[in-house]
Amino acid sequence: MTHPISHNFISLAVCLLFLLVTFPNGCWGWERAEGGTQQQEQEHSSSSATKEEEESMVNQVHIAAKLKEVSSNGISNDDALSIAGLLDALMVDEETRELVKKLQADDANNGSQDPQLQAFLDEATPKDIVIGLKQLIGELRGIEYLFQDPERAVEEMYKEGMFKESQLGLYRENPAQLAQDVESGLYFSFVTLAVAGGLL
Repeated sequence: MTHPISHNFISLAVCLLFLLVTFPNGCWGWERAEGGTQQQEQEHSSSSATKEEEESMVNQVHIAAKLKEVSSNGISNDDALSIAGLLDALMVDEETRELVKKLQADDANNGSQDPQLQAFLDEATPKDIVIGLKQLIGELRGIEYLFQDPERAVEEMYKEGMFKESQLGLYRENPAQLAQDVESGLYFSFVTLAVAGGLL
């Protein structure tokens, strides 16, 4: 049996993909944060942790414990740590801080500009938000796998109605642009949910 928000969340993700092309040059905070967590993992394997890294690890453990508690153990330890690692990296990213300020300002002025996103957030419980963050991490992993064959990814996503026909030519010529747009949308969704859940 699937989680009750799965269908709504997938619909929300599809809706957000339509909004992606409105982001100029994508959202690079996500990419920097992802790179930062990978770099931290490499540094850990090659040398002893610095004080800053130790503080980051402790912070991630605290965040993961909070996520597990809020989700009523609805996510695994690995998922909690993955979300916590990304949240920890995003907390120090300047572009993410700017996006958080904008989202908080939008919230103060009657919520998100996207009605479907706002409808989801209005009904979402803290547990729904944590499960949503887990699903977004899974989406990111799925996108990375799908784009191992960029041309095929474009065709598959078009068949699924993930972008408009008017964009097909652009994405066929430049599949990397579609990957960037999708990643930007996932970043935006992740940060939006994290802000709504009081995690950023």
